Amino acid sequence: MSTLLPQIGIHHRRACPYTHQQMGAVERRHTQIIEVGLSLLSHYNLPQQFWKDAFLTATYIINRLPTPILNQKSSYEIVYCHTPDYHFFKVFGCACWPYL
Repeated sequence: MSTLLPQIGIHHRRACPYTHQQMGAVERRHTQIIEVGLSLLSHYNLPQQFWKDAFLTATYIINRLPTPILNQKSSYEIVYCHTPDYHFFKVFGCACWPYL
């Protein structure tokens, strides 16, 4: 693996074992996703079976929020070089009826 990664342009770094301090940014992002997902579930009184949808929605929203670290741009905007479309956002947990 150590020879394959540089060939495809990936610089692989390893954290020292049992040093959570080196994973601070990742841990903070993970905590943010957990907190937003649990807030979505709690606010709309949804059962735990919807945890997957709540965390996917949380990640989707977080990736489209502007951040001061990226000069008020979102990570989505940096990756795809255009601003995300916010017009189709819906309320999480709202009732819907299929039209057949």
